[in-house]
Amino acid sequence: MNSEHEIISKMNQFVGSAVSKIKTAIKRMKQLSDMREVHFGRKMLSEDIIEYANSRTLGSSLIDRSCVQYDCQRHFQSNRYKALSTIAAVPYLFFFCAQVLKNRGCVYHPMTSSANSIVYAGSSSNDRIVPEALKNKGDYISAGNINETLFDYDLYCYLKDVFRKSGLHPYFLVIAIRYLAKINYIIKHYNPMTIITTSEASFASSLITDYCHKLNVSHCGVMHGERLIQSETMFFCFDEFYVWDRYYITIFNKLRAYVPEYHVAIPWQDEAFRCSESVPGRVTYYLQDTPRAKLNKVRDALEQLEQLGFSVKVRMHPLESNKQEVISIFGSSRVEPASAISIYESLRSCQYAVSEYSTVLFQAHTFGRVPVVDDLSEEGSIQFLMDRAYIMLNKDHLLLSELLKRDVK
Repeated sequence: MNSEHEIISKMNQFVGSAVSKIKTAIKRMKQLSDMREVHFGRKMLSEDIIEYANSRTLGSSLIDRSCVQYDCQRHFQSNRYKALSTIAAVPYLFFFCAQVLKNRGCVYHPMTSSANSIVYAGSSSNDRIVPEALKNKGDYISAGNINETLFDYDLYCYLKDVFRKSGLHPYFLVIAIRYLAKINYIIKHYNPMTIITTSEASFASSLITDYCHKLNVSHCGVMHGERLIQSETMFFCFDEFYVWDRYYITIFNKLRAYVPEYHVAIPWQDEAFRCSESVPGRVTYYLQDTPRAKLNKVRDALEQLEQLGFSVKVRMHPLESNKQEVISIFGSSRVEPASAISIYESLRSCQYAVSEYSTVLFQAHTFGRVPVVDDLSEEGSIQFLMDRAYIMLNKDHLLLSELLKRDVK
């Protein structure tokens, strides 16, 4: 009997390990595919993106707006990426449709909760991107990146309209059903006055706003990452949206986003007020899931800075997929442990914050540190950022090539 239990236990461990490895491999493949797509997207000029946005005619409904945003995103994607994402979406579409049809007669009643509750349901459990001014508008609840979904009669009726207007586009429908099933769960579970999401770079934003309206809920968006002129954010729609600077509103207006009410608020403002003296000559490079070829160029630049008398650190992005590679290239002593040192502590300690283009450079600016834009690790990066209207190029900053000409003062 014990032997049988041991065999079953070992089989379960083997299956669990195999599934985990498959999930990791799929995640890594997606990351590599996304990185390649980002590089492909650099070939597009901002004037082409804006011209295409202006050429599109919007229908009267938010479903029409979502379809147009989807078309714009796909227009600027590579054929390879479009084909792979469509093929990958097909099995998910069958699964989701089965869930929709299975539960189409179910009716769920919202839970009893505060009449002015505000629920954060962003792309991660980190709600530090939500400004205090927004949290203080009601009874704030942080749900984070939940995976629960709810398929019921309300969602079934709405999805019928989506299917009717969108046609059979597997990738569009999979993303739409996935987002809406999560939002449906949040509404029925929390019964909120407002839902906060970080979906401005998804064509699902308009669908979420539309579905929320049907259930008497408002949809609020918050910035959670740097925004340039890019095809992903064309035509997005929220009832209100929180930006870090009014500059971003001009970008979103160019891309024909529809937001009746913008607010300017910096989520980390209180942390910036508590800023202490930096370590003189400390340079911290903030990576962005950087490929090996660029990592080697970053290392060369940092070694030159060390020769000039600077002390250097490297901090990995939370989504960094090649952590061991980063450690092997830079050495463990140079890599800042993100698990032990928060991003705010990191910014307080550095004098110069270096990255290609990242949220952290805007944060460094508000912390009174010197933002340094990396113009060396990829050829043509500054021209790309100028074309895409990168905000930090319009604020006090240095280029990495300029920092290499300085001595520690």
